[in-house]
Amino acid sequence: MPKRHTGVDLKASVGEDVYAAYDGVVKAVYALSSKHNWGKGVVIEHSEFTTTYMHVNPVVNVGAHVNNGQKIAIIVNIDGDEHLHFGVRSGTYSAISKRGALPQKHGDSNYQEGRFTGCKSDPLFPEKFVDPMKLKYEIAIPVDSDGDGLTDEEELKYGTDLNKQDSDDDGFSDKLEVDLALEYKPILALSDGELFYPTKV
Repeated sequence: MPKRHTGVDLKASVGEDVYAAYDGVVKAVYALSSKHNWGKGVVIEHSEFTTTYMHVNPVVNVGAHVNNGQKIAIIVNIDGDEHLHFGVRSGTYSAISKRGALPQKHGDSNYQEGRFTGCKSDPLFPEKFVDPMKLKYEIAIPVDSDGDGLTDEEELKYGTDLNKQDSDDDGFSDKLEVDLALEYKPILALSDGELFYPTKV
């Protein structure tokens, strides 16, 4: 019988943030193995589907309400094979949402004692599991409701006076400094502590 690898593996780096795919409620946070450091899994129930995130260190608890794009975990170290196992299942949460999400350790994958090899099998999507690569994803577009040049998110984070305010009194508005930090990579730190932004990322 083929092993079940009910999701896709997305290459990631240790410490990289993991975000919720949609608004929902955290239904499970669980260890992936009692013997190996394979990290934990998080299952989020959305209105008509559930999503699973594995090989992570969660920053949310069971019962938490999360929003689309909210940080829910960070990627953990699993022997140099760091990745996010992301799964989608049609329907609401049940124990099956996490069952079978990894192939059994002595199956057809290149299992090695003490080393993570569990996700190395062809993905299968039984029991209402969905191939995440066949879904359409929305890209968040910044909204500027009042047309003042600041996105609503910037106003919530920094306040509405960001255009005028110069917190460090260096002659550059906080808005300009935020924009530069988002769009440009500083490659030279000047002696007075200011950053020089000559090249776009």
